[in-house]
Amino acid sequence: MENIFQEANPDIRFLWKTNRDFPPHTHNDIELVGLRKGSLRAYADGKAYNLSAGSIFLVCPNQVHSYCLSSPDIESVLIIVKPGLLGKYGIFFSENAPIVPLLDIPLEDPLWKLLELSYAEYSTETDQEVLLGLLTAFFGKLLRQFTFDKEELPSQNIRKVLQYCSNHYKQEIS
Repeated sequence: MENIFQEANPDIRFLWKTNRDFPPHTHNDIELVGLRKGSLRAYADGKAYNLSAGSIFLVCPNQVHSYCLSSPDIESVLIIVKPGLLGKYGIFFSENAPIVPLLDIPLEDPLWKLLELSYAEYSTETDQEVLLGLLTAFFGKLLRQFTFDKEELPSQNIRKVLQYCSNHYKQEIS
């Protein structure tokens, strides 16, 4: 698969989907895939992870990640959010990466309930502040479930190279 650079837009994207196959890419946003049903193979920074019902897969800004080999009965949720919207949690996720980006929890766990409430608020588009509050609570609780390591993030030089490539991908690079 060919690497691509994709900048998520708008500030929050929240999708329930049945297919999650996507080639390697990176962006400046926090990305989370939650699997309610089926199985999925996910990759982050070259390491493979097998997701099943109840799995939550967290990707921090500038991590190369992809998804493939979705089972035919998959039901998943995708959240892409700009870190700046999540206050101190967004800053933390921008400066750290989980050592293992996979969390397996029961579908009855309160984290899943927060995720469902967030999606309900997102789909009704009634109050952006309520949605941000729910997502901030979700990511704050999620933060306690992972072990993080600053050393896992790309160096500033790698970030500069990625940014240069995204800005000049139509030009020949020598």
